[in-house]
Amino acid sequence: KLQFLYFIGRRNMAAVESWRGMQRVWTQTAVERIARGVRRSGGKGQGGTTGERKITMWSGNFENRARRMEGIKRVILVRHAQSLANANNEVYSNTEDWKIGLTKRGRGAAKNVGVKIRKLVGNGPCVVYTSPFKRTVDTCLELVHGMKQAGYKGAINIRQDPNITEQQFGNYQNPRTMSHLFSVRQLYGRFFWQFSEGESGTSVHQRVATFTDTTLPGVAASHRPAQDLTVVVVTHGLALRAFLMSWFWLGVRSFEKMKNPSNCAVVVLQRGPDGGYRMDTAESEGFTGIKELP
Repeated sequence: KLQFLYFIGRRNMAAVESWRGMQRVWTQTAVERIARGVRRSGGKGQGGTTGERKITMWSGNFENRARRMEGIKRVILVRHAQSLANANNEVYSNTEDWKIGLTKRGRGAAKNVGVKIRKLVGNGPCVVYTSPFKRTVDTCLELVHGMKQAGYKGAINIRQDPNITEQQFGNYQNPRTMSHLFSVRQLYGRFFWQFSEGESGTSVHQRVATFTDTTLPGVAASHRPAQDLTVVVVTHGLALRAFLMSWFWLGVRSFEKMKNPSNCAVVVLQRGPDGGYRMDTAESEGFTGIKELP
C-alpha cells in the first residue's frame, strides 16, 4: 500500500509540475504577444532624446491577423455625420433610434469625408460596410457620392452589417432620464454598464468582435493576391471604440479612457511593411483615443 501511494504521489507531483510548466509557457507566450503588439521607440540612437518614449499601437495577435488580413491595405473607420438627434436630443423621445436621419450640415460633412477618402484610396478597390441605422446609411451614401464627385472611377460595394450598429439604449428615450443614466454609467464604467432596456458595452464589443474576426478575414481572402483593398466601416461612436478595442486587443481600462469620436471622425488603420496595422495619426481626425498602453 505504501508503495502504491508513493507511486500515485509521484504521478500527481509530475502532473502538477507539468501543469506549472504549461502555465509558464502560456504566460511567456502572452508576454511575447504583448511585446510584439506594442512597438516602442525612443531614446538615443532611435530618433529620440534620452528619456523619451514613443508608443505605436499595432494590432494584437500579430502573426495571425497579419496572415488572415493580408488582402486588406487599410481599414477606415468613420463615425456617422451629425444626426437630427445630435442637434436636438428630444428627437430620441418620439422617433425610433434606427430611423433618425442626418441634418443638412451632416450630409455636407459626410460628402467631405468621401473626398478625403478618395485622396487616400485613389482608384483602388473599395468595400464599404455600414450599420443599417438610417444615419449611418445616409452617411455612407453621401460619403460614396463625395468619392464619385472627387473622381473615383472604381466600383464601390456597399454592405450592411447589424454587428456594427449603435449600442441599444431602449426603444424610445426620455432625454432627462437618459442624461441621469449616462451620468451614473460614467461612474460605474461605460463598458460594463447595462441599460435595463438595452445593451452593455460588453455586448457591443462581442458583436463587433464577430465583425473584425469573421467578416473582415473573409473579405481579405478574396483580395489576397492584390493586397490593395480598402475597407471603409461607417458606424457609431461606442461601436467604433469597441472595434479598436477588439482590433488592438486593448483592455477595459483603455476603452474607458477613450473619448467618444466626433461626428464624421475618421480613423485610418494602415497596413505596415511587416503585415501589422497601425493608426495613421496624420490621416485620422476627430478621434484621439489611443494614447497609452492598455
